[in-house]
Amino acid sequence: MKIFSLQADSVKAVQGLKPIHLLILTAMLYFLLQQTLQKIDPAAGYVDPSMLSLVIIGMFCFQLIFSLSLWIHKKFWSAIGLPDDYNFLSHFKQLSSCQQFVFYFASFALLVLAAVGCLIAIC
Repeated sequence: MKIFSLQADSVKAVQGLKPIHLLILTAMLYFLLQQTLQKIDPAAGYVDPSMLSLVIIGMFCFQLIFSLSLWIHKKFWSAIGLPDDYNFLSHFKQLSSCQQFVFYFASFALLVLAAVGCLIAIC
């Protein structure tokens, strides 16, 4: 059962994005949204330009941590002797829709639990 389907052109467009494109887009949006906000509300304050560097550092750290965790996952996955990702995906597609729903729901619940844990750590 397909929940949604993407056209091939939109998938190719998303796959064609590179981190430098996202960085340039973020910088452009930062400056354009700041000017737009000041035109809409003249009483709006000026946002410190160093905030852009924090956004860039955050994106870089996210990409670094994501790449590192993916590499560690693949190393442990092969060291344990489990099948590769393709075989896991083909077995997942063979599950019934109810079993797939339970798996998705459990993944979502763990994601929400991790987010709540991060909020608790911050506060």
